[in-house]
Amino acid sequence: MSVAAEASLEQVRIDVVVVDDDALLYPHGELDMFSVDQLRAALTQVDEVPNLTVDLQDVTFVDSAVLRCFAAEARARITTGRRLRIDNPHGIVRRLMDLLRLDDLRAT
Repeated sequence: MSVAAEASLEQVRIDVVVVDDDALLYPHGELDMFSVDQLRAALTQVDEVPNLTVDLQDVTFVDSAVLRCFAAEARARITTGRRLRIDNPHGIVRRLMDLLRLDDLRAT
């Protein structure tokens, strides 16, 4: 693993909270191609939970790998009546979601 990848993984933490039919993923730090596997692992933990919200309040950066992961998860959830919403995207994250036409995932 490269030094950049190790540094990126050290900066990322994803808290997962599940209450009944609702799950919250609360990542912290930079989400990028080096941390997308960590994100996928967190998504797998809540795979059966109908309502998933990803709160990006403490995320400082995302790249296209992460946004593709969110889009794929949203598509998979829709086909089974589950949903994914992105809450609190800000700055460049919000702009990238708009450019990639992922604004329908935003909760706010």
